[in-house]
Amino acid sequence: MKKLTKESETLFIPLYSKAEVHQYGDILEDEKAAEIVSSVDYDFDHVFKSRFLTIYMGIRAAILDEYVRTFIQTHEHAIIITLGCGLDARCLRVSGDYEQWYNLDLTDVIAVRKNYYQEDERYHMIASSVLSFEWLNQIQISDQSFVLIVAEGLTMYLSEEENKALILALKQKFKRADYVFDAYSKSAVWWSKYKNPVNAMGAVIRWGMDDPNVFESLTDGIGCTAIRSFTEKQWSDKLSGLTKWAFRLFYANSWADKLYRIYYFQLRS
Repeated sequence: MKKLTKESETLFIPLYSKAEVHQYGDILEDEKAAEIVSSVDYDFDHVFKSRFLTIYMGIRAAILDEYVRTFIQTHEHAIIITLGCGLDARCLRVSGDYEQWYNLDLTDVIAVRKNYYQEDERYHMIASSVLSFEWLNQIQISDQSFVLIVAEGLTMYLSEEENKALILALKQKFKRADYVFDAYSKSAVWWSKYKNPVNAMGAVIRWGMDDPNVFESLTDGIGCTAIRSFTEKQWSDKLSGLTKWAFRLFYANSWADKLYRIYYFQLRS
């Protein structure tokens, strides 16, 4: 397998987690993740195999799937863009009559991804840094298009200034778009220095957000419409036995809820 950078290699954490959650729970069905994990030439001993981490990653994916599914159902000319797609199979997990789907990641990641996914007239892979905004020119839109941008496991590897530049570039490109992403809190960034599976891979967590106003204050037309927790009861209800009890005790509380969240923004001209 093509050698990945330290940041790119972190894609194996959610990939492994989704494969595991697929095997033992009802949170997420992801046959593609299980297939890739069983076939890819990678030593998964480097991945921190915490049951609760896999649950977190599975819930994160399920919430984002839910957003994408709803968006496609409610927008006739939906365009989906996934930033930092890794080897994720959302394009297979979520079906519907969307107009176009674009998955973007670094060149080394897309080279690996093309071993497992095939492009067609509606599904495209873009090899680029998310911060090299020339990739935006590859997105085909019409006056009827409504765009949803999804960033899963990406924002924490960018600086605050890079995250601001990204959201401004998205707003400038699209007349109407929604942007959904997961983000650490500032305290979670601090804690990650001491306990985070990405540390073993040499990647660095750089950014966290406590208040969506960090983006809303940049310019008119940027607004946060929803903040989601990973520990909502609808998800923990899908767990069973001791796992459900421990998850609710240690993770489903007000302190833990604030460490890591999903934010939904609307970008309007």
